[in-house]
Amino acid sequence: MDKQIRSLLIGLLSLFMWGIATPSYAFGEATFYHKIAYCVNETGAGTVYANGPLYENQGNTSHDFTSTSSTSDQYAVFSKHDYAFLSTPSSVTMYYSLHAVNSNENYQFDHWETKNGNNWVVIDEPSLIYDAPSETVTNSTNNDPSVSARYKACFSLKGVLKAEVAVGQENLGHVMNSKVNNTTGDVVTLTAQSTQSFQGVFFSHWTIDGNSTYKSTENPLTVKVPEGVTSIVYRAHFTEPSEQTYCRFENVGTGKFISLSSLNKASVRKDGNNYTALIMNGLKLISNSSSSMGDPSTVFYIGGTSDNAEGISSVLVLNSQGEDLMPQVFVDGNNSYSVKIKKEGQYYRISTTMTVNTDGTTGEVFLTDEGKDTPVFSNTQGNNALWTIHFLDEGHLNEHAFGVAPDSRMLLNGKYYTTLYTTFPYKMLDGIKAYYLDITKADQIYNEQTKKITFLEVPENEKIIPKKMAVILECSGTNPEGNRLLPIVDKNNSISEGKYVTDKNNLLKGALVVGGGLTGAQAAAKSKLPDQDYVYVYSAKNGLVSFFKWSGTKVIPNNKVYLAVTKDFEGETSSDGNAAKGYTFIYGNDFEEGSIATNIDHPEQTEEDGIIYNLQGVKVTNPSTGVYIKNGKKYIVK
Repeated sequence: MDKQIRSLLIGLLSLFMWGIATPSYAFGEATFYHKIAYCVNETGAGTVYANGPLYENQGNTSHDFTSTSSTSDQYAVFSKHDYAFLSTPSSVTMYYSLHAVNSNENYQFDHWETKNGNNWVVIDEPSLIYDAPSETVTNSTNNDPSVSARYKACFSLKGVLKAEVAVGQENLGHVMNSKVNNTTGDVVTLTAQSTQSFQGVFFSHWTIDGNSTYKSTENPLTVKVPEGVTSIVYRAHFTEPSEQTYCRFENVGTGKFISLSSLNKASVRKDGNNYTALIMNGLKLISNSSSSMGDPSTVFYIGGTSDNAEGISSVLVLNSQGEDLMPQVFVDGNNSYSVKIKKEGQYYRISTTMTVNTDGTTGEVFLTDEGKDTPVFSNTQGNNALWTIHFLDEGHLNEHAFGVAPDSRMLLNGKYYTTLYTTFPYKMLDGIKAYYLDITKADQIYNEQTKKITFLEVPENEKIIPKKMAVILECSGTNPEGNRLLPIVDKNNSISEGKYVTDKNNLLKGALVVGGGLTGAQAAAKSKLPDQDYVYVYSAKNGLVSFFKWSGTKVIPNNKVYLAVTKDFEGETSSDGNAAKGYTFIYGNDFEEGSIATNIDHPEQTEEDGIIYNLQGVKVTNPSTGVYIKNGKKYIVK
């Protein structure tokens, strides 16, 4: 039994019993065993590997596969250790997967089967990697239990139309053919899948051997076996490894996402001489929602050394909000921690090794959601210590994506608007447009007579926003799944930060202080402006979408954008202090002259003062037919 856990339990019991003498409670722990059998349909056609928790007699290396290339059963015994307070744990959940490998050039993997009674049943799982259903295991004494499930990898002789991985890229992915043993006239579906997601590898395109003009980016690809040929080979091409990618971490047990909230270092939770957990003070757990899907603090830039089993044996790069977290968050003041990511079934475990006792004893601990705001590394091994990793790349766009969710009140002429400032470059998808204000192009953006300010649009043929560029985004709706942004791995910094406008010349500025954001006063100082009155935020108030003057005590949230207006650009303020500033904003070429656009406004103007203004901010006494602003709201005079 672990000393630190026993000490923790005794300490907790002492607190609850208010010093009353208590009996010695036992802390329960047990190792559970789970056994499966697997084979191939024809000896020598291919090979199957089993991958699960720990293997009996194989130490702690969870990715040393057991294998078979025979029609005879091969057995894998998985073992898993678990703990429970005051009692011996009664069951655990096992996750494992099977890998089929084409090892005979005349054969190709076709499908999986599982045995139901005396019959083999086809599994509808079009992948060489089969993540088996999780199983609850209750046997904790027998290290050689009976077989709970049998699986068979079925390989078939290749037909006329063959699907292969591009030469030299065999270790980057694999392909599936819906009908391996096909013939002329058959319709088949080809699917390419990356096996190196952590290295940023994803499907690129198909080619046909001997046909230099054919190229298709469809995946899956459905084709008909042509007439008059005896062999045709389609090859799947993958992007080359970048060793880094963007992703999100979602907890299997709670559905919460990891986010970076500060650069506070980790701390050790101690009980007597025993260390029970490593508390990750710089990380937070946030609920899955529309707003969290567009939260850049949940996006992590990660890379490291592949463990050849879809995991990372050593995490070398871990970055969020532009901060390198390995020397920041993963340090407790005395120790830095090496992080590993291991595949377990369709999920992952994030682990490190920490000292668990003052005598120097070390042990492996796992990143866990304990139901609090902050994740910890502990020896828990349940669902709350398992993570789904969502890769944010082109190969996984239809599974999970980073996307913005504009407030439903931010509606102008049928489009929704929001602001964004990120430390990573991204590509705009789904028809999203981006706008900025370049002070060096004042003659293009500002008309002194009409007080109209025109946002400059990022060219539609570009669609790439560099890192640290503050923009207003125009979207068709409020659902982040329809407003996708694709983070771009730019390892060589080839996407210039000043591609469209430098941060100095962009009147739109980004708020980013890890752990909070900026107050209006801080924003003014950051922009080197003479007075905080010249900081405005993009918002909706009383039906008006506009830039509103920001209070010096309120906080501009992380990754949001504010408008930094200098005195020269500001213009005069009317004597009553409540009048509209008179600026009308035009979004690129979307708005014709005279159409409804936003006005730069004071938030104090929402009082019921009854004063009427036209859309240019000029006070009107007797309004004629048109659109006006009264008490902060638009209304129409017919």
